[in-house]
Amino acid sequence: MIILIKKEDVYTKAIDVNSKILRAYSIASIKDISHGFLINLLKDIEKYKINNDFILDNSINFLEKYYYKDLSLSEVANVCNMSDSYFSRKFKEKFNINFSTYLLNIRLEKAKELLKEKNLNIENISEMVGFKDTSYFSKSFKQKYGMAPHYYRDSFKEF
Repeated sequence: MIILIKKEDVYTKAIDVNSKILRAYSIASIKDISHGFLINLLKDIEKYKINNDFILDNSINFLEKYYYKDLSLSEVANVCNMSDSYFSRKFKEKFNINFSTYLLNIRLEKAKELLKEKNLNIENISEMVGFKDTSYFSKSFKQKYGMAPHYYRDSFKEF
């Protein structure tokens, strides 16, 4: 469930506060009315922040489940009901890694698991984990793990 602070709600509450202030009989009561309005507004904002964390946590679950698909930041941001730039910024703030690097890491970890199976060729594994280009997969794998995928696979061969 997404809890958003709608500007209409804030506007309605502000009008209500304004009418209360106009009927107020002292500076102290105006202060109390204003203070109450701000406290409630801050509570609404806090609900929104907590909900954002929940949504971002669910984006990780989404990536873990659909890593093999042709996912873009825009598509995942849309699933999370956020703009691309907002999602990207919040993802980086929460997980200390950008979206594309996180997705790349998931794909490479899944590829490592699949490389242990001898019956799958590297091109198939590359496609199975979401890479469109086998050479990019091999380059990324080598960059992350220090060896090409076929050498990694060979390290599991029985002698």
